[in-house]
Amino acid sequence: MVISWILTSVAENIKKSIMFMNKAKQIWKQLENRYSITNGAKKCTLNDHKEELKLFQFLNVLDEEYSSQRSQILMLRILPSVDEACNMLQQEESQRVILKQGKEENDRIAMHTKRGDLACGKCEKLDMPLRSVGLVRHVESKDTLVKSVGP
Repeated sequence: MVISWILTSVAENIKKSIMFMNKAKQIWKQLENRYSITNGAKKCTLNDHKEELKLFQFLNVLDEEYSSQRSQILMLRILPSVDEACNMLQQEESQRVILKQGKEENDRIAMHTKRGDLACGKCEKLDMPLRSVGLVRHVESKDTLVKSVGP
């Protein structure tokens, strides 16, 4: 019964090479040995296509805040795998966190500067915001401000 199914399922030129075999297992082995060789280039192309499709699906579900990173990834000469793209986006996200923390610190310093309640570290005088961030050096002898290149 299995032999008749195999014989009716294969092409005529293949049928001629297996029609005199007695066992289905023997026929199956013969077909597997002869026709299981795949075209390596075609197989590679299909795998590449599947990877690209996965990458496109991944990039399509990203939030709009990552649109510039999405564009940069798609403009690469050789497209990365999904894992590599994910890694690129995680690096971007960690940079954003670091930059956001720096911006919050700058905003906090700016708020103190606007309020004018920062004191000089040496003489404790108020309204000396430039000294607190190292842009101005305190000169002890004259109690005046002198601009400096470094802290």
